Amino acid sequence: KSRCTEYLKIRLYQHCTFSFTLITENIVFVEQYCYRYRAERNDLPVIKYHSGSQPYSQLDFSINVIWDYALAAEQDNMVGTTEAIWNSKILNIYRTDQRYQSGQRQLESIRNSHSQETIDILAVTAKFYVSEPLVKSLEIKGKNGTKEYKKVRIAIINPISQAAILRAIADSSPPEEIKQELEEWSWERHNSTKLFADVYRTITYIQDCNNLGGKFHLRLYSSHSSCAFLRTDEAIFLEQYFYGRGRTYQEGLVLGKEYPIFEFQECKDTYSSDLTEQRLIKSHFNVIWTAYSIPFEEYLEKDHQKEFERNLSSLKVELAG
Repeated sequence: KSRCTEYLKIRLYQHCTFSFTLITENIVFVEQYCYRYRAERNDLPVIKYHSGSQPYSQLDFSINVIWDYALAAEQDNMVGTTEAIWNSKILNIYRTDQRYQSGQRQLESIRNSHSQETIDILAVTAKFYVSEPLVKSLEIKGKNGTKEYKKVRIAIINPISQAAILRAIADSSPPEEIKQELEEWSWERHNSTKLFADVYRTITYIQDCNNLGGKFHLRLYSSHSSCAFLRTDEAIFLEQYFYGRGRTYQEGLVLGKEYPIFEFQECKDTYSSDLTEQRLIKSHFNVIWTAYSIPFEEYLEKDHQKEFERNLSSLKVELAG
């Protein structure tokens, strides 16, 4: 091996031209690959180009690009992305500039969901999900031709919880000012935030929809949720939450919409299937739904300012210094 490494270098490509290529300083041989029927011989020819020709130049440039982006064979811990994406059953990854496509795909997935299956939604305020397009996608025809709705479980943040206080401050402050903002935070400032208003808008909207026959079940969680997600019977959409920002702070621009949204295929769970990610995401929602949240009707009965003051006071003591 030590003798070979003096003149032989190996890299592992992740993308390439669909052909076998052998190139020297004077000549290049190319054989087109194809998914062929093995019972028949390969009739595709090997083509030879000489240096100085345009095909030689193009192939030489292509080889160099492939080499530059390939992984060194010695990098044993570099596993690439293909196998992980395939085994995790990731269908799409939507970056910031593909938010529109993500939204349309989520609505499509809701429309395609079977009428008897429950749709699960976890979000901070679920503002996107309590909109006219989404409600339209939930409509189904009843047995007598009447309008009915698919069942939906929505978990949103309890707006007076410690998690909501921290999120509202990070929403409305540059990262370097968050510590000072926490010291000066108050009930008056909190209930005028966009987060607080959007939570109440969601509660009101769901109440109105349910009065018209909707099947929304709404709970308010107090935990520090690490993500937002939508689950239908054909897909799971997951977005990681962060307190930080990838862009410069702008007044009125809340957190979110910067980290990619991952779309996983939702599959029937069998013992033989490797569905670790899907099981984990669904388990996360169930823990929040059953243990870390309360029905919104119960929340409405609380003394909101008193509970907020208690939570804020506790945070200031814990984070003092």
